Amino acid sequence: MSLFLRIEDQKRELLEELGGWKPERLRFQPGANEWSALQMVDHIMRTEREILLVVYSNEGSNHSVGIVDRLRTRFVHSVFRSKRRVKVPSSARIVLPGSVTDLDVLAKQWNEVRITLAQNIERLVAQPPGRGIFRHPVGGWMDMQAVLEFFSVHMLHHGFQLERLHAASDRLK
Repeated sequence: MSLFLRIEDQKRELLEELGGWKPERLRFQPGANEWSALQMVDHIMRTEREILLVVYSNEGSNHSVGIVDRLRTRFVHSVFRSKRRVKVPSSARIVLPGSVTDLDVLAKQWNEVRITLAQNIERLVAQPPGRGIFRHPVGGWMDMQAVLEFFSVHMLHHGFQLERLHAASDRLK
């Protein structure tokens, strides 16, 4: 299965699960500095949107993806495959959640991001291998395959957060 289809499946599964949650659970924040499920979806959508804006502007760039970039990207991916909590890097504050409190609105915005990606995916993936199209603040330069893999592990990472949210909201009953 292509990476694009995988991330589409992950998005669909996440939105389907959250579609079954009551509004109170979607807005529940277990602590002052912890996100609700809605904030988490907003963050994922914003992350993809902002990364893709950079990708589109860097298309055709000559940034080389070196061995250090690949190792750093692997490190980021491995951290995101774990249940370890991770803070958004200070240089990426733009992807922090906003004030949208409606799952349907967030899903619509996320679908728009993905529709644009679908319209450009073949061209972006066809870029020469080893050509950096996005520079992650921790992972370094990534080619489009690595960006798509990042989207996948990013959703996986937030799936662990969703499990914690679900358990914490259950304890309130």
